[in-house]
Amino acid sequence: MKEKSTAGKQGNKMTNSKDVNPKVSIIMPMCKCESFASDAFDMVCNQTLKDIEIICVLDGPDEALQSIVEERASRDNRVSCIVQEHSNAGTARNTGMDAARGEYLLFLDADDIFEPEMAEKMYLKAAEMDAEIVMCSYSQTDEWTKVTQRGFGFNFSKFMEGKVIDCTRTQNLSEAFVAAPWNKIFRRKMVLENKLRFSSTRIQNDVFFVTTAMFCAKRMVVIKEDLLTVRRHINADSITSNRAKYSEDSLLVLDELYKWIKSHGCWRMRREDYYFIALNTLHYQAQFGFNEAFVDGMARRLSKDYPWKRMCNTELKQVLDMQFRILKRHKNNIIDEIAVLKNTDNDGREQKLRLIDNKIKVFREIRSLMKKKYGRDLSKRDNPIAWLMWSNRVRGWDVTARKIREKIKGEILLEPFNVICSGHITTAGHYLTFFIPVETYREEAIIEELSVAVRCNGYYPIAISGKEGTRLTVLGPRRIQVISAETSTRKGEVMRAHTEVSPGLGIFVQIRFAEALLRNQNGRELGNNQPISAQIEGKIRLK
Repeated sequence: MKEKSTAGKQGNKMTNSKDVNPKVSIIMPMCKCESFASDAFDMVCNQTLKDIEIICVLDGPDEALQSIVEERASRDNRVSCIVQEHSNAGTARNTGMDAARGEYLLFLDADDIFEPEMAEKMYLKAAEMDAEIVMCSYSQTDEWTKVTQRGFGFNFSKFMEGKVIDCTRTQNLSEAFVAAPWNKIFRRKMVLENKLRFSSTRIQNDVFFVTTAMFCAKRMVVIKEDLLTVRRHINADSITSNRAKYSEDSLLVLDELYKWIKSHGCWRMRREDYYFIALNTLHYQAQFGFNEAFVDGMARRLSKDYPWKRMCNTELKQVLDMQFRILKRHKNNIIDEIAVLKNTDNDGREQKLRLIDNKIKVFREIRSLMKKKYGRDLSKRDNPIAWLMWSNRVRGWDVTARKIREKIKGEILLEPFNVICSGHITTAGHYLTFFIPVETYREEAIIEELSVAVRCNGYYPIAISGKEGTRLTVLGPRRIQVISAETSTRKGEVMRAHTEVSPGLGIFVQIRFAEALLRNQNGRELGNNQPISAQIEGKIRLK
């Protein structure tokens, strides 16, 4: 490994004394990104926070890319270039950390888009709140759908802006943030004290570092502002070969995280976090295609390794959510969407179908290997005593008792009438979502009949969805008939209705429209993510 830092003429270039540590060290791993490099340097070097250092780590010798970096370093002595043998982005970030001198660390990818005030806003918030981590939201563009979505990065309701969060005391933390480094700055002192490093795996090398940093942070704050845009470059080759090729690396990350949690004595606190990360890993990697090492490694771990061997089949299936029935239903919904919309370009939906088919194949093979090779049959009914003991140990007696009472009952038919629920409508994705607060521990909620009256900002909108040519269909008497025994949709407006039970909390309902637009009485179209109240009536069967 060698470092090459080029200083050039003074002119108008920024100066940064090597004797004074900068406020922020911006670390950018770079590999085969010549087409993005110049734009990335423009965005980083023109940050409104001037007291920064920019460490570019070239993951493998690349003369064309190195010449771009050195040319920029000749004009701005805050830029330095480190060339390492080709490894991966995680190793490159570790290399950059070892060279960093800044009070805070910011890890950026060269193919993303950064707002000019990104470093300044995050650093000032960190200084103001004495924070170890500052996290902002971000936008995301999708090459398949050509859609930009906003407000990614963390759960806005879990992390309140302006409030210092002690992550060491916050349970179910992993469900509330994206385990990526590029929307966060980390106090270098905290990173060094806890000896945090990126994994050396080829994929998911940021999960361990970001997750353990969040677990260690006693003072974390958020900024609810999209300060960067993440670009998703999706192509068939990388989906079907490259990502699947290295899927087994994700299992090493899970092993590394489990050992860290156990060695730091916080398994009880972080157990649910680990389960959530494992669930995401399984579902995320499975969609990219079949990898024999990944499938066999996952089957062996789930059958023979801790913590999975302690679980009964019922709980293991719940934690991993390996339900072919739901996947098949999702696939059928996408097929219906393609048929209804009849777009000339359905590449995005066809891609979703491929991912679902991959996941079904991988799940089936994992369950087959668990049974035939490792002796664990997930289809086998649990011993009631074993199920009771596991539930008691993990959930507590009260929850166990409620589960048993619910389990021995038959189906329940809910008949809500004029029930007011809170929710929102996402016009960019054409979704109306709301939550019915019903305490239940059933696994499935089936809509038999449901109508919804939506109220937004104090009025009932006159139109939400349904296209006739270029005109929006007026909804009439304020009420949308979502589904009934006679009519499955409202003249093609409602494409599907999806429900999901949150045990002990209620039922999440999501309604997908052909178009999702809000119009008030004056005909004015409203923006995205509008909060609404939903007045519902109907029949929902709990199983």
